Amino acid sequence: MEHQELIWGLPVVGYLFLAGMGAGALVTSASMLLRGRGRPAFYRLARYGAIISLPLVGIGVFLLVFELGSFQTGHWFRWINLYKTINYSPMSIGSWFLILYFFVSAPYALTFILPGNGVNDKWQVWRERMAYVCIALGIGVAVYTGVLLGAMPARPLWNSPIL
Repeated sequence: MEHQELIWGLPVVGYLFLAGMGAGALVTSASMLLRGRGRPAFYRLARYGAIISLPLVGIGVFLLVFELGSFQTGHWFRWINLYKTINYSPMSIGSWFLILYFFVSAPYALTFILPGNGVNDKWQVWRERMAYVCIALGIGVAVYTGVLLGAMPARPLWNSPIL
């Protein structure tokens, strides 16, 4: 019996790296915001993490869509099939995490960019509420990318608890 090896190209490897990095930045941002409670140094770190997390995951998702193949008319919309049914495969759950990630992290990052933002501005209450959700979603996206890396038996370092 022949062994079928799963081969991922560089765009998928880039996606996994960038999505994990962006998710970690979001969790760090939300954690610093909640632990800082009004201290400017914590707020600055939370701001940088929130602003950098969205482009990192966005570029990674673009690489994932790019890896799907043909860009002929209509064929690059195949990724939408992940959202048509709900099943318990890691990729399906991860795609739902990514959608929720963008819906929560975008307004969270926006509260740091809007004019007049600061440590105790009018967005502070909403920012803290979103931070709790951002921690959960950031951990979900990071774990999802780790599960995908752990499913690669052909790569010894990737498929070990050491990673």
